Amino acid sequence: MSDASRRLQNMRQRERTRNLFARARFAVIKFRRNGDASGFPDVMDALRGRNFGQGVTNLSLAAFGPEDVDLTREEFEAMKKAYEDSQSSQGNSQ
Repeated sequence: MSDASRRLQNMRQRERTRNLFARARFAVIKFRRNGDASGFPDVMDALRGRNFGQGVTNLSLAAFGPEDVDLTREEFEAMKKAYEDSQSSQGNSQ
């Protein structure tokens, strides 16, 4: 792979990551404002590879962005439950 194509590939990966974290930050803010957990899959994608290990109380979604959004364990669990509840209620209504 040439140096130019490697740089282009790295630039595209950074842009995808930046967009993913922006969607995750928006999802957390939307959940905090009105309880809408529809963006939970974006949060899960952004946090993939990270976890609430021993003693970890919040995860930052500030990568590549000016807005610093930390997601607490409690918020994460509440958002996860709200998303799962909405998915199961949609499944029951169909």
